[in-house]
Amino acid sequence: MTDLENAVASIIAVFQKHSEREGDRHKLKKSELKELLHDELPDLMGHVSDQACLDTLMDSLDQDGDAHCDFQEFMTLVSTVTVCCHEFFQHEHEHGHDKHEHDEHEHDEHEHGHEHEHEHGHEHE
Repeated sequence: MTDLENAVASIIAVFQKHSEREGDRHKLKKSELKELLHDELPDLMGHVSDQACLDTLMDSLDQDGDAHCDFQEFMTLVSTVTVCCHEFFQHEHEHGHDKHEHDEHEHDEHEHGHEHEHEHGHEHE
């Protein structure tokens, strides 16, 4: 399987692993979703200190108002997190790239400065 096929299979497997624990195996209860987020996205969840924020996220996912998260609603969460991560890494890469270019520019200026010093030094001899 390709990387993307593996990713899709993993997303489905993660949803099913958590949704089959209680009740309807096609939906996640709030407790199952919280457990899934803590188990599968521990680094991200480490930055969520406000429980009310997490509850608001879960409520906003529940498009049909049934107090559960079905697979489509779960995919909304996955795609939103993925887009945010992509933007974060893209932004981080751009700043890292800019920093790298800035460092190279400083290095070039520093080298050219030494060349000029040597040129001037030879003129005084």
